[in-house]
Amino acid sequence: MTHRRAEPLSGKTCCTWDGSLRRHALPWVLLWIPLLLVGCRQDSLTDPLPDPGPANLLVRPVAGNHQVFLPGSELPDPLVVEVFDLDARSPSPGVSVFWEVVLGDGAVLESDTVVTDAQGRAANRFALGSGLGQYVVRATVGREDQRWFDFEARAVETMVLSDLSVGSAAPGDIVGLLGTGFLSTPDSNVVLFSGVRGRVFYASPTRLDVEVPACLPERSVDVSVGLGWVRSESRGLTIRDAQDPTLLDVGADLVLAGSGVTACLRLGAPGEYVAVVQSPTCMAERTFQARFLGVQGDLVVPQAGGTPGPVVTHGEYRGPQPETLRAGSDWEEGLRRRERELIEAGWSPGARDLAAAAAAASVPELGEVREFEVLNRGGGFDPVTATARWVGSQVAIFVDQASPAPGLGDPDLEALGAKFEDPIFSVVSGSFGMPSDIDGNRRVVVLLTPRVNALSGSGEDGIVGGFFYAGDLLPGEEGSNGGEVFYSLVPDPGGTMGPSISVDEVKLWVPAVLAHELQHMIHFNRRVFESGALTGETLWLSEGLAHLAEQLVADTLSARGESEEAAVFLRANLLRGQEYMDSAGSASALQDAGTGTLAERGGAWLFTRYVEEHFRTASILERLTATALSGEANVEAATGLPFADLFSGWSAAVYTDGQGALTDALLVYPFTDLRGLFSAAPGGYTLAPEDLGDSEWEYSGSIPGGGSAYFLFTVPAGDLQGTALGIGRWDGGPTAPLGQLRVRIIRTS
Repeated sequence: MTHRRAEPLSGKTCCTWDGSLRRHALPWVLLWIPLLLVGCRQDSLTDPLPDPGPANLLVRPVAGNHQVFLPGSELPDPLVVEVFDLDARSPSPGVSVFWEVVLGDGAVLESDTVVTDAQGRAANRFALGSGLGQYVVRATVGREDQRWFDFEARAVETMVLSDLSVGSAAPGDIVGLLGTGFLSTPDSNVVLFSGVRGRVFYASPTRLDVEVPACLPERSVDVSVGLGWVRSESRGLTIRDAQDPTLLDVGADLVLAGSGVTACLRLGAPGEYVAVVQSPTCMAERTFQARFLGVQGDLVVPQAGGTPGPVVTHGEYRGPQPETLRAGSDWEEGLRRRERELIEAGWSPGARDLAAAAAAASVPELGEVREFEVLNRGGGFDPVTATARWVGSQVAIFVDQASPAPGLGDPDLEALGAKFEDPIFSVVSGSFGMPSDIDGNRRVVVLLTPRVNALSGSGEDGIVGGFFYAGDLLPGEEGSNGGEVFYSLVPDPGGTMGPSISVDEVKLWVPAVLAHELQHMIHFNRRVFESGALTGETLWLSEGLAHLAEQLVADTLSARGESEEAAVFLRANLLRGQEYMDSAGSASALQDAGTGTLAERGGAWLFTRYVEEHFRTASILERLTATALSGEANVEAATGLPFADLFSGWSAAVYTDGQGALTDALLVYPFTDLRGLFSAAPGGYTLAPEDLGDSEWEYSGSIPGGGSAYFLFTVPAGDLQGTALGIGRWDGGPTAPLGQLRVRIIRTS
């Protein structure tokens, strides 16, 4: 996560977090090979619309809805939508989004048409007209239901706060605010006491009665009232007779939810703390605006009714930034979409059983020649003739006869086969269950073919290392090979079929690919064939479990003393984990669209590893694999814990693991020293929370569903008043309920 520090506002430090990605200068081959394993409709439009395009697109908001600002002004935040392909279950780039003002005279859009970017998002700037009241902007991709979204905005006059009914008050007291331009609906008026919102009990255009927040320390605060970006001048109020603060012992923690009208508390125990702003919701495609502030109690208290503070009508906002598409991601996304379609279309157990009976005696023999169909980058299938070069008790390795020379020799293939049988097959099947055997040959086939090399275009910064295609397990489907098959690349030093790849590189990469893909194969068997699931598993959990399979093999090798081999299986996960830690605050660990970025896959691996360690004795991996449940519901059923609580503990544990004695067992990895584990990766453990020190702060920004932002702060010694903390929306209101935003606070010393 990165931050950009802005100028102080009213004595505070105002900052933003964004999605800028800090990447390590690492060889592309180490980053990529194991990673590519594989609105609201209100009324009808009166004017004709452009061609509606595909009927499976949904338009949904990302940012910019419900802004309130001054007449004639450009809204501070752009209006941002995402176009989502319902069939592919992923954002849709390259789609034209058409924009129109449907309510409000004099309003101006920056553009009438915006094409979605690589993330499937389109952004537009919007300026209000000169009149007060409501404005509506419609973003659409066609005529069908749910294919547009209406953004609402409102133009209001600046509220005037002329005086307070008292000069001092205690927390819980009711204070009268006198002025003009107030709204008659109490909750529509956002009254802030140095950034902390107070509850409005009575409202008229000239008076508000507001409760002083219970968390405030004894000090002078600036009181202001506003709506959206528009705020009044502030008036000073002295807080007296403060309530007792919350005292946390070292190692203790608490959670402050952001959905309440007034979400704040005061910490009184001097020491160092970590705060993790979290969104434990499986809505990675959404971002949620959040504001985290700290109000110190050690300020000199001036006379009440002093000079009003400055007018603050505009803050800063930064959302996640687009990330470069990975090499081969379009192909893999198509592969995953094809598999989902196969599952959702249904499958025939009878056809599978007939195929097994017909092939019951077909154990591959050394030298056997077989024809295969291999999925290509265009979505079709290429015929391949291959020869069995090594046959063991669990695997048969076939090599494409068209493979370029020099290829893998017999000793190389024997070493690869032996490694697949132990530890790869023994560890992965022992953890997740057995794969299917629909062709009855009692073997998994590994096909080494340059057709996999060809999946990576020249000049791309990564390659497809191998894949498993579930259509092979459904006889009768187009291109099905009627059995359990893995596809992997071959040495091609001359780059005749794709990137230049040496023999040593293939020997290094392929084993981790096989561990990953074996888990996918087992998962399909246990989920679809054994549990009768009619849908695929969510992306984050499916890929998290497959990445975990690589790590489990690494753990076994490490326990055997084969540390160099273990490092090969673990390295890619560490690099993905570093990407997640570097992107904290902007990356989601719960992504279920597309193929998942490096950072997203790193977060999914860190989370599934955490779940496995906490529930290791409960056969957790089999429970997560052999079920028709998906995602959040799957994890809750397998663990017996509310998902939000488990995610909250994990996102804190990514930082607090190893940081002294903690009272909550969910704040650590039970069997892993996380910092020690990452010491094996270039750069080591890279999560670096923003250090707020012991001064006041106010951070605002956005966080994706399934994301976490990390901060450190200190409650100063000798300050009996402590520090008041608040969590809410950027304008002081409660956070969006769907985001489930909260801040987990842990005292570390």
